[in-house]
Amino acid sequence: MLLDNALKFMRTCDKMYARPSQRHWQKGWTKTRVGVFNDIVAALQKREQTSASPEERKLGFTGFKLPGAVTRWRELEGIYGSPAFVLCIRRFGPYHLSCTTRWPGRTIEVTSATYLASLAAIEDIMSDYGNAFIFPVEHLKSRGPELLSDLGAFLDLPDAAGWAASIDPGQKANESEKFKASKRTELTEAEQLFIAEHPELEAKYDAVAALTGSSAVAQLR
Repeated sequence: MLLDNALKFMRTCDKMYARPSQRHWQKGWTKTRVGVFNDIVAALQKREQTSASPEERKLGFTGFKLPGAVTRWRELEGIYGSPAFVLCIRRFGPYHLSCTTRWPGRTIEVTSATYLASLAAIEDIMSDYGNAFIFPVEHLKSRGPELLSDLGAFLDLPDAAGWAASIDPGQKANESEKFKASKRTELTEAEQLFIAEHPELEAKYDAVAALTGSSAVAQLR
């Protein structure tokens, strides 16, 4: 809801500054709109805000730990111009546990619907957009250094291999869940049964995870 309201605000401003009476402000809005949106995102996610020029902000990273954010990718593309999307995915079991830790009232029916919609949106990005990279979190254990190096190269880092080697995935923590005493680590029997009765959850993940890497690389494989 917060992300949708932020996107609605951006659309409203775009329309307002497109009016003839506001044309003298349009150039300033166009120059600062990315920074404004980044500030909104930082405030929504309790992220530290740092001052930077509009051009520097365009080159920065904006992250969303929101299950449905990826389904708004076309609107995000409209704000950022031609962004590079890095799309992290995980299997449904851990995904559901993470969601219910953050939002205890979420049912498995709700999280599964959002999960499938998000993976479908990622498939759309990979087929319709030329600048995206899929990062299956589970692959960190099996091919972490290689996958991180590929990601670094996708982001045009000057020393992708050195950057990848400096990361210790074992020390990475989910800050939003790290200190929750009620953090869930196991699925209930009812949840396990639900997953067993909905094989499309695993099938959709496997299909998307098979596109690992950038959209250009995925098309070549």
